[in-house]
Parts: sequence; structure tokens; C-alpha cells
Amino acid sequence: SLHDQSPRRSLDTILGISLRAQNGQQLSRLAKLDTGSTVDLLDRATVSELGLALLPYGGPPLQPLCSSETGVVIFPEGQVEVEWSAVNSQGVVQRPKTYKTTFLVLNMPEADCLLGKGTIGKYGLLERGLHILLVGHASTDAIPGL
Repeated sequence: SLHDQSPRRSLDTILGISLRAQNGQQLSRLAKLDTGSTVDLLDRATVSELGLALLPYGGPPLQPLCSSETGVVIFPEGQVEVEWSAVNSQGVVQRPKTYKTTFLVLNMPEADCLLGKGTIGKYGLLERGLHILLVGHASTDAIPGL
């Protein structure tokens, strides 16, 4: 499922990231860090901008907990592996490190990217030293080019 069934509240924060495109260029975006999500998601328009080929997704449908309708499921359009780095509000790489994540691809006009709890924990994204924005204060003006 898309989210844990846990009653505890998720911590949602925003991290600036730079995604590596097929041609080697970097694309700056805002990623929602969602400790309640069990998957990593990338918007289909962002995948198109990156010029990356979509790979088939053969897993189960996703079931969002935020839906008021029972039985609602979402079928990812595919998946894609992307290299990315964390950046600060000026678009400067915060850690001299490149991460690699397999994202499920959806039509998500409300967000470019969502990083779930597995990726957050694996890469220590909530540790001190990263420029994290609160959800209520994030804007697309926070990173140049957005």
C-alpha cells in the first residue's frame, strides 16, 4: 500500500533535490519527504523532462489512505531509476553524494516527487545538516529554476 496503516501522524517536509537527466543535465525540483509512505513517487511530467525511459511496473496497485472513498486504488504508469542529489535553497549540492532511487511514476500535478520512509532512512535524509523546508512554508521559488 501507499501508506502504513499506523495511526501515528506522518512527518511531511520538503527537500530540494537535483535530478540527473538522460543527457547529463540537472533538473532542480522539490521532493516531499513522507515518513508514512512505503514507496517513492515521481510525476510523469518530470520523468518526461528528464528524458528517461519508463520501465514496466508489475507490482500491486497502490492504495492511498488519504482517499475518502474505500476501495480506491492507483496503478503506477511504470517505474524509473533516477540519480539525484540534495540541494539547498540556492540550488547548491548539500552533500557531495549522488543517490539512486527507483521511483514509481504517476500523474501527480500537485507534486514533482515524493520520497518514502525507506529512502529517507536509507540515506539519512532527516539527519542534521540538510536544508529542510516545512511543508507550509515551501514554495516553488525556494530553488532557482522552479
